[in-house]
Amino acid sequence: MPRRSFAVAAALLVCACGGGQQSPVELADSRIDALFSVPAGVQCIQLVAGGAKASVEQFFGVTPGQSTFSFTLIGIPAGRVVFSGQAFAETCGTISGALPTWIADAVTTTVSAGVPASVQLNFHANGIASVSGNFVGDEYTVTTLAGVAGSTGSVDGFGAGARLEGPNGIALVGNFLYFIDRTQTDTVIGMTVRRLDVTTNQVVTLAGNPGEVGSVDGDGLAARFGVLGGMAYSGGDLYLIDRCALRAMSITPPYHVRTLIGTPDAAHTSFLCGPPSPFTDDLLDVAVRPNGIYVLDGNHAAVYRVDPGTLAVSLVAGTPDVSGTDDGTVLGATFSSPTGIVFPFSGDDIFYVADDVTDPKTLNSYGFVRRVSLPEDSVHAVAGGADADFVDVDGLGLTARFAQPRRMVSDGNGLFIGDALAVRRLDLAIGMVVTIAGNGTTAGSADGVGSAAGFRGAFGIARDAATGKLYVADQGNATIRLLTP
Repeated sequence: MPRRSFAVAAALLVCACGGGQQSPVELADSRIDALFSVPAGVQCIQLVAGGAKASVEQFFGVTPGQSTFSFTLIGIPAGRVVFSGQAFAETCGTISGALPTWIADAVTTTVSAGVPASVQLNFHANGIASVSGNFVGDEYTVTTLAGVAGSTGSVDGFGAGARLEGPNGIALVGNFLYFIDRTQTDTVIGMTVRRLDVTTNQVVTLAGNPGEVGSVDGDGLAARFGVLGGMAYSGGDLYLIDRCALRAMSITPPYHVRTLIGTPDAAHTSFLCGPPSPFTDDLLDVAVRPNGIYVLDGNHAAVYRVDPGTLAVSLVAGTPDVSGTDDGTVLGATFSSPTGIVFPFSGDDIFYVADDVTDPKTLNSYGFVRRVSLPEDSVHAVAGGADADFVDVDGLGLTARFAQPRRMVSDGNGLFIGDALAVRRLDLAIGMVVTIAGNGTTAGSADGVGSAAGFRGAFGIARDAATGKLYVADQGNATIRLLTP
């Protein structure tokens, strides 16, 4: 049976007006003159457009048979734009939580300042929202700060004179970017904690040995690490995920390393994982808050909290040892393999988890971003979904797709997500997911603007709150990358 549809033909005018110096990306208001035929059962239409820094949306009420409407969509930058929308049977003031009755296929056009552009959106009947908006172009410029793609090693030095093994978790403290460096071929053979001065691009090794693993506490280079993953900073210490152990390291000399939770084996070559240890050997990320240290356990498929005083471990979210992607109550929902955690707001009540999924039948890889609210006793997916193997698709909420979401940072308005071959942004207010750097399809190492840049494992991410700059640990390229807005 043919799909019924109706069209909205919208003429857009982006006018970058006003005096003074214009920014490279011109923010402007767009007048939308829409010509359409409203079918029966539609009372509200929404248009959405999202960009690397923000998403915008406009709701307008309509009546069946109406054919024209004009409104202003505020704050759109000129550039290559993807528009889409959705239509509701409810009035605009009552659509909260409602499913759209019609959705629009995304349309891409280039909008230039002061030049009219025409967009036609074809809506079709569907009960699931499929709305996307993306400004792709010149907002984030990617450069390499340290290391050389394709040339691994553990050599201290400046910029391209340094060599890295495989940077992973990172944390920015002032002008210093601390990062985990993993010497890894088929098996892990060494782990270090290193530091990059972002003002001089000097790399120095602070702790561990690139050619030896272990579970030895001690000062600086005398310490040994097993399998380091996530890293977080608080109160003068770096908190480190090390296989099934939680460890801490001072960021001042002599860079003392101590184990908070974990039992070394007799030879101090590793940690004993599993009972009586509360954790498995697949700890993936850590976040430190005033009320505790939050740890993600991939094999337990759960989120735990460590009391900073007593070091007692308690379950926060998920059903331990039950893998899945079911939403539900905090302790009734299931996670597949939680890989990243971030607290976008000032309290400790709401956080977001990147959940990486490998389908047991097809072995396809995809992922979700899940919102955990302790006051609401709820876990639910806000972005991502099951799809073909390892794809990135920009879009609204559950219509977006992630290939392999890992660690995340936030500016309070959005989440910035390392997604293997790209860096993505999720707008927290609207739910729009856009790719801000990398193409998400092809691995590469090129510096450049937006999709011209390439990544080969964007597994660590940090943000400078003062400048908006993002720092990415590009493990596969053995480099540290900078994303400048």
